[in-house]
Amino acid sequence: MTRVYTSGDSNSFYLHTLTLEAASQATFNIPAAPWSGFLCQPDFFQTYAEQDLRRSQSWLYGPQVDLSGKDLGFEYTPVFSEEKYYNSNGGRGTYDGARCWKWHYQTDGSLKEYTVSMDNDFAIFRYADVVLMYVEALVRQNRTSEAIQLADFKKIRTRAGLDAYTTSQLTIDELYAERGRELAWEGWRHEDMIRFGKYLKKYWAHPDQSSETFRNVFPIPTDILNANPKLSQNKDY
Repeated sequence: MTRVYTSGDSNSFYLHTLTLEAASQATFNIPAAPWSGFLCQPDFFQTYAEQDLRRSQSWLYGPQVDLSGKDLGFEYTPVFSEEKYYNSNGGRGTYDGARCWKWHYQTDGSLKEYTVSMDNDFAIFRYADVVLMYVEALVRQNRTSEAIQLADFKKIRTRAGLDAYTTSQLTIDELYAERGRELAWEGWRHEDMIRFGKYLKKYWAHPDQSSETFRNVFPIPTDILNANPKLSQNKDY
């Protein structure tokens, strides 16, 4: 696994600020209030089996406690309705949605007020991703029976408290879901969605854009276009 070490003085790692509510300051000994942001889409949360250890290792949900274990009187509710997300009162409730804590937060008290960057390290490339890429190549070649026998692929499942896949279970859609569960918050989902043909389809709180295939490629930024007159914007942007 390749790790990147961040510095508390460089504003490099502030994922906690982008996902948690202010009430979680007591849980993680955070002096600066988080901003209430990113959460786990309920439809994705529901792809985890109850016994999948990665669910609680990657997502913060349920009743919350402080550092001493005292009940804080609120809980993060991982599943809520799409209608509630779009409600006329301004969207989801304060504690709706599971929050990211895959990269466990610094709780040693060394953070000062207004310091939002932690000294966490986080993975850039993991061997598990390499294994899953190889498995995907085999499945796409109709060699699923070979893929499920890979010892390192089985380890990914057993480490999560799950049984290894059978040939009938390991469909291309299931592999897409498994990559999501294993690699959550590691920066691969956008590319995976495009490669597996999911990016433009309707999913939770996202409209169907199947006819807008130009969106599979990002627009070229204006400053890049201005710097090189030989470039032209990607089609339909």
